[in-house]
Amino acid sequence: MDVICERKFTVANGAIALTLPRVGEISKTAVPAVLASLVATAGYCCSFHNYLPEKTAINWIIESDRLVLARNSREDEFVYQPVTTLRGQKQTAQISDVTGPGLRGWYAEGSQKDALLAFDEEEQAWRFAGYFSPEYETLVQKVLGKAAAWESKYTADRLALFGEYLGHSDEKLRNLALRDIDQAPYSLLRTVDFHIPAQDLLAGLWTLEGYPDQPISVLLLGFTDDAAVRRELYNYVDRVSDTGVGNNIGAFATALVEIDGIRGLKRLENKLFSNSTLPLNRLEQVIEALAIHGDVGRPELQDEINNTIARLVAKRHDAAAVVARQFGGRKDWSQTAALEFFLQQGVLQNTQDLLAVAIYVAQGREALRGASDSNFARMKQNP
Repeated sequence: MDVICERKFTVANGAIALTLPRVGEISKTAVPAVLASLVATAGYCCSFHNYLPEKTAINWIIESDRLVLARNSREDEFVYQPVTTLRGQKQTAQISDVTGPGLRGWYAEGSQKDALLAFDEEEQAWRFAGYFSPEYETLVQKVLGKAAAWESKYTADRLALFGEYLGHSDEKLRNLALRDIDQAPYSLLRTVDFHIPAQDLLAGLWTLEGYPDQPISVLLLGFTDDAAVRRELYNYVDRVSDTGVGNNIGAFATALVEIDGIRGLKRLENKLFSNSTLPLNRLEQVIEALAIHGDVGRPELQDEINNTIARLVAKRHDAAAVVARQFGGRKDWSQTAALEFFLQQGVLQNTQDLLAVAIYVAQGREALRGASDSNFARMKQNP
């Protein structure tokens, strides 16, 4: 179905009347793609649009219907004999073809330690969920006791528990804790007061072992008040500004605003938003960081974020659709006025970008009008 008309944009009663040039089968392609892009984008603290935390051993313990302790055979290290069934029907048959990270290191230890195995119903395979040291057994028992409450959402007591393990003497338990915390919503992460080993996290940022956990390590560093952390954040932003390279700029930008507030936001604007050659995928991560802080920051920071976004889209038109996607995905309509003003300028040429911004503005107007009506009704009830 063709859409035929001249380019116009009007908003009436919270609804969008948007007319475009003839663009062919737009209703079958562009609109579904744009609507899909506006689905909520970030539930986890580190789930930036190009990064999602992997499932950890703790997830397998919480979610699996079958858990066993097993010991690998002396004759064949890839075959396991169940020792104890922790959950589900008792397992007596030998288990083979176990998958999962950490197996090679376990074999290399050459020990007969019990392994925790969880059954993956989707893959119909057993997953390795760690070797059973006394310390790990204590942790597993705590997790099993909370599994029912933790399966549906990430809770404050789960975060507090794994926060205690960040400084543990066992490196495997420290890493496991870090990867579990990686799944916590950012709004929850910033409310729990636990000791963050800043120097240890800094030391691991650029190591082969620590780099996979760099995003969550950086986010945690943002909750410190450490001069060395600030230098690391400043230097990374400077490098991205100079080179356009920086896979984890979203985490660094989030941490910088957390540790420095409006001053950190200004640094991002001066270094990155003023750089017209910064790749759009890097820019999107920074905008995502601002959307995160727009949800949890103080009112004065939120106001400054709004002003910064307005200046950004005035300079970089291709950022408007990114703003709509990142803020709209969080049902944050704070950018409605800025994007409506921008849309009325008629400078967007890309059809999908134009639709993304128009849909955000329409949804924002409707949501803000509904909130206003609700407030007015409450005022009438409670004069």
